[in-house]
This record gives sequence, C-alpha cells and structure tokens, in this order.
Amino acid sequence: TTGNFNTAVGYVSLYSNTIGNNNTAVGTLSLYSNVTGNRNTAFGHNSLFANTNGSNNTAMGYQSLNSNSSGISNTAMGYQSLFSNTGSSNTAFGYSTGTTITSGSNLTCIGFDAEPTSGTITNQITLGNPNVTSLRCNVTTITALSDARDKKNVAELNLGINFLMKL
Repeated sequence: TTGNFNTAVGYVSLYSNTIGNNNTAVGTLSLYSNVTGNRNTAFGHNSLFANTNGSNNTAMGYQSLNSNSSGISNTAMGYQSLFSNTGSSNTAFGYSTGTTITSGSNLTCIGFDAEPTSGTITNQITLGNPNVTSLRCNVTTITALSDARDKKNVAELNLGINFLMKL
C-alpha cells in the first residue's frame, strides 16, 4: 500500500487500505473495506466496516457506521449507531441510534434508539425514542437563529430617538 500515517489494531482492521491516509482502526474488522478513505477513526468490532472511500468519519462502538461506504463527515457513538448510513454529515449518540438512516444528510439523533422520521430525510434533529414522554430543560422556549442571510426586503429606517420617545 501507499497510504501513510495509518494505525490498525485488531484482526484484519484496515485490511483493504491501499492509498487511504491518516486513518485509525481499532477492533476486529474495523475499517476493513477502506481503500481510499482518509482521516477516519473507527473503534469497535465492525465499525466503519464497509467504508471504501468515505472520509472524515468517526465511529465508536460495535458495528457503528457499519454500512457507510462513501459517506463523509459522520459521527456515530454507540452500539450499531448509524448502522445503515450511506449519507453525509450525520451524527448519532446512543445505543442503536440512527440505524434507519440511509442516504439522509445533516441528521442528528440523540438517545437510545432515536430515529429520524425517514432514513432519507435531511436537516432534522431527533431527541429520544417514541417512549420518551417529556423533554426537560431549564429554558422553556427554543430560540431560532437569526442570520442576515435569512432576511429579505431589509430596509433602513430613518427614525431616531425622538420617534422612540413618543412611543
């Protein structure tokens, strides 16, 4: 192989790697199919097993990101988290979390068995599974981000302090 700066610990971890660089695989069959993927980190048996050319992925836990082949920038922590993922920019934290995600992207799932509404949906956050009956937070409202890029028809007002004082 011509890949550089790779670390493999475990039976046939990083087995297929040829030109992939800066990968770390710890655990039996971790990053097994990686050929050209770069900057991947896999900890756990079968983690990132099918990854061939996906890059910038982090998988921690038994079979986490197992089916990911070319998805990029995914983070999975927990037993079988993001197991069927082929999409990009997905995040899953928890046991069996995000297992239904396939080609979806920019999905965040947190908690035991948390799943999005569909495995192909994009831009969604899921907190908990269907058994969660309450969401506790010290803050009682959710504030939407405000960004100038989201604004349309912005006009400057020439009203000064005199106008405000009349209010």
